[in-house]
This record gives sequence, structure tokens and C-alpha cells, in this order.
Amino acid sequence: MKTLRILSCVAALALGFFAVMFAIENMGKKTVKPLALEEIYTQPLCSGIVGYNDIVPLKITMADGKISNVEILDNRETPRYMKRVVEGGLVEKFHGLTPSEAVGLDVDAVSGATFTSNAIIKSVRATMNDYAESHNPGIWGWQLLGVILSAASVVVFSAAMARIRKNIK
Repeated sequence: MKTLRILSCVAALALGFFAVMFAIENMGKKTVKPLALEEIYTQPLCSGIVGYNDIVPLKITMADGKISNVEILDNRETPRYMKRVVEGGLVEKFHGLTPSEAVGLDVDAVSGATFTSNAIIKSVRATMNDYAESHNPGIWGWQLLGVILSAASVVVFSAAMARIRKNIK
């Protein structure tokens, strides 16, 4: 009988602990509705991503949660390599994609401008991954569901233990 009570307390404490830890872990992750038009700059987030000569800063314009434009900003890349990237249509491949689609897009570097185009691809992916994480929908719904299920489990388990104790007496 005493063992049964100890086990029920341990189970209730464990469920409560996991519910609280889940809530604390996801405390800062709120659902953020994308603005109608947003401009996101890849710097300083992508300051470690280097093209042929240096970083390639970008401005990514989002419209209703999708990429509407990727603009290559002033940079120190060799003009003929940058011209190949622009003429190769690399940045246009990201237009119309959601952040998660852009992160997963399998796109090849532009031949003859591999370092520059790889820097652009990596910068777009890193920036869109960061954007998607900060606009993570529905985390509060799952958090609330976890807390409700944990609380319900404790109540059901406690009621079952009370019934068992009553029947033993």
C-alpha cells in the first residue's frame, strides 16, 4: 500500500515536471503572423558566409509569408562573377517560395561563379531558416495541449489510486 502511494506520487511529480519543462523551453516561441511586406537583411546573421572575395549582403523582401525579391547589395565580389550570378537567374529561383521551401530548395551554383553563388545560396538558406524559426506557428497550442494532457493524467491516476486504496480497505 505504501509502495503504491510512493509510486503514484513519483508519477504525478514526473508528469508535472515534464509539463513545466516543456512550458519553460517554449516560453519565448510565440506565433508571429508575417507582415504584409517585410525586408530582411542577411547581415550580420550571415557574416561568416564568404563568397570569392568577401561577404555578399542580401536584402530579402517577404510578401505575405513568401519571398518576393532577393536583392544583392553592395559587395566586394569580382564584377564579372557577380554578372554571371545575376544573368544565371540564381536569386530569382527563390522568388515565390516560403521560408521552409527556400531552406530545402536544391539549387546549383552558377558555373563560373561558384564561390559567389554558393555564398548567396547559403545566406538565403540561413536567413530563411532563422526567419522560419522565429515565425514558428502553433507552438502555444502544443504547449497548452501538453499541459492539459499532463494535468488530466495526474487527475486520472490520482482517482484510480484513490479507488484502489478504497477497495483495499
